[in-house]
Amino acid sequence: AAHAARLRGLNALLPNLAARVSATVEQENLRARGINISIPGFSFSPIIGPFGVADARFHLTPEIFNWSDIKNWKSSAESEEASRLALKSDRDLVVQTAANAYLLVISDLATIESIKAQVKTAQTLLQQAADQNKHGVIASIDVLRARVELQTQQQRLIAAENQTSIDKLLLARIIGLPTGQEFRLTDSVPYSPLEGITLDQALKQALAMRPDFLSAQALVRSAEHSLASTAAENYPSLSMDTNYGDIGSPNFGTSHGTFTFAVALNIPIFQGSRVRADKLQADSTLQRRKAELADLSGRIDEQVRTAFYNLQSSSELVA
Repeated sequence: AAHAARLRGLNALLPNLAARVSATVEQENLRARGINISIPGFSFSPIIGPFGVADARFHLTPEIFNWSDIKNWKSSAESEEASRLALKSDRDLVVQTAANAYLLVISDLATIESIKAQVKTAQTLLQQAADQNKHGVIASIDVLRARVELQTQQQRLIAAENQTSIDKLLLARIIGLPTGQEFRLTDSVPYSPLEGITLDQALKQALAMRPDFLSAQALVRSAEHSLASTAAENYPSLSMDTNYGDIGSPNFGTSHGTFTFAVALNIPIFQGSRVRADKLQADSTLQRRKAELADLSGRIDEQVRTAFYNLQSSSELVA
């Protein structure tokens, strides 16, 4: 749709070339045209014709200079670029969503392995408590505590396995597997600390490379060109109207080439309040685009800093 809008804006800058071939038969009443010839002693009929006219002609009407159309085309070109970047941002979002779902399942599997180890430990401790109670070393209440701990870990294991099944359903839907398809993940992601990039570098890289931010910048430039286009509606424009053809009567056997070459300077004098209304609307759009860009810049800063804080916290927890 944005590409179509750009082509529509470009069309205003391109010349229009048309060809026309016609054959007509005419009869004119000079008196109806205001021509009344009266010479004493002569009689003139006001009716002329019928007579035939054959005409073949090319018409060329280029717009030589119109600053409003030029800025409007630039605005639509920036809008197309913004749409292209928005599409790339959406594709990145799909990749991010799939990767997050994959990592979530891997995390769930790691949690299951951890809880299984705790269940095994609780089983060993319960057996040990039962043996000690049998030999009178500890009281029965200690055996009960060990059994409660084992059952608690077993409950955690059931909940973790259930959550893993739910997260695997989400992953299957995101990557497009058939419904009900069983699968297992064969690759895991080993832990590695974040190295080789600082917070400032990550912030600069995000603002320079994230397609959603670049798309917002393109929308601001598009709004600026659109505002300039509406202001240029009050500027003079230069156009040309040219035609060349062959005309004859009654046919092309007696034809001769004719042409017209005209250049027109169009100067707007009074256009009512339309241009002012267009400027107010375009300026409102520009201010909104700038506010959206500033808001997105703040959200990107927050997202990058939050990610670094989480990574730092995770690294400390691993340590």
